Amino acid sequence: MLEGLSAITLNLLSIAVLALFVSVIFSSFFIPLLLRGLKKCTLNVQKVTLWVLVTLPWWVALSCITILWPWHSSPVSVSWVERLAHWHHIDVFHFTSWHAITLYGLVLYITYTAIKGVLLLNTQSRSLQALIALSGEEQRKSDDALHFYSLPVTLPTAFVSGMISPKVYVTEVLQKKVSPAQLDIILRHEFAHVKARDPLFRSLFAACTMLFPPPVKRRLIKHYVLLTELIADNTVAQHYDNLEVAQTLIDVARHQQRGIFSNVTSAINYFGNDATTYRVQCLISPRLSSSKGGVGFAITLIALMPFLTASAVDSLHHIIETLFIH
Repeated sequence: MLEGLSAITLNLLSIAVLALFVSVIFSSFFIPLLLRGLKKCTLNVQKVTLWVLVTLPWWVALSCITILWPWHSSPVSVSWVERLAHWHHIDVFHFTSWHAITLYGLVLYITYTAIKGVLLLNTQSRSLQALIALSGEEQRKSDDALHFYSLPVTLPTAFVSGMISPKVYVTEVLQKKVSPAQLDIILRHEFAHVKARDPLFRSLFAACTMLFPPPVKRRLIKHYVLLTELIADNTVAQHYDNLEVAQTLIDVARHQQRGIFSNVTSAINYFGNDATTYRVQCLISPRLSSSKGGVGFAITLIALMPFLTASAVDSLHHIIETLFIH
């Protein structure tokens, strides 16, 4: 048993865990609606909104601690928190209480998910490095002085690999199948991923979705991956005509076959691998401004989330406290 400030800290952390999961549940209901509405917004607005969505449960949990924390550390302050949170003896923490169980559960789940993710990334990295070591790589430079690595692999593809020091790889087969201009479009697209640190941020984004239900998690990651591809396409379109970029996407997709690179991972970005038809449509008919209705809908739902969560957590905590104490 703990008493004093340490006990208050652990008790508030347990409430933050409740807020975290309640917020995830509410978000999971609203996310499908928001994702449909986001397609009416510009790419930058979509990206910011997605990051807000996946981190919102954590911000709500942090807000609970901030609001309920007895900043003055006085008996009056502690008494005020107990009344606000319907809490009996907030300054006492039992390691066998339900507050402790919620903390144990979250720590175990995060630890398990983190270890699983690291092992998966390590396995994928080892497989890719083994392929590169087996086939050999050759550093080359394009006509515009873009340095990339050429792989003697039979699959026509280009991709970025590496989260800390990302590198661009283009197979020799693809280099032979495309024109010099198309090769430059492909390289500019991949270097846009490098400049934006997309492999790293894709992995971080996937980590932020760990608490969401699998269907919602997959949908969020898929939308974010597609969004990074669209942003990279737009970067290339600043140097080439949109139709040229679209035609390159179509040609590469036509050349590609299912093979060793068919399983997309968060640490690798592939050219022409994600929703080619939709990307071509966005290049042909780019969205120049965001829908006011879509933006307003997103802001309204995101703003309501903390209030809905606070109400639900307060009721849930009151019920649990009543059951365990009375």
